[in-house]
Amino acid sequence: MTTQTPDVGPTAGPTARTRAILVVDDDPAMRAYITASLAPLWPCLLEAASGDQALEALVAADPGVVGLVISDVVMPGLDGLALRAAIHALPGYAELPVLLVTGEVDLDPVADGPVLRKPFNARLLRSYAAELMTPSEEL
Repeated sequence: MTTQTPDVGPTAGPTARTRAILVVDDDPAMRAYITASLAPLWPCLLEAASGDQALEALVAADPGVVGLVISDVVMPGLDGLALRAAIHALPGYAELPVLLVTGEVDLDPVADGPVLRKPFNARLLRSYAAELMTPSEEL
């Protein structure tokens, strides 16, 4: 797991650009594509190769440090849907947005949240991330 801790001092509250994005995918090439696509706009990106690794990272971090989770749906072990449910059950993470990424076509009835269909381009990914990372008080 790659981690870069955001520089959030005692007087600086987290903003859309200082909060981390956690990218979860068992495919290293897809994780690399997503992080490379987001890096120009979001300097703090975390990576996890599994749902279990992602949960460990969130438990170790303070709520508010991570502002968005982008997760593949189909992964061995804890899949994206189960990961989203587990994240929202963690104290302080009930409202954390989780963007599911999938090539599955029959996900809509069970997704109950934002879904980005593969294949996608960097512009679309950044658009979804920007929308989900925008704090409601800044709207």
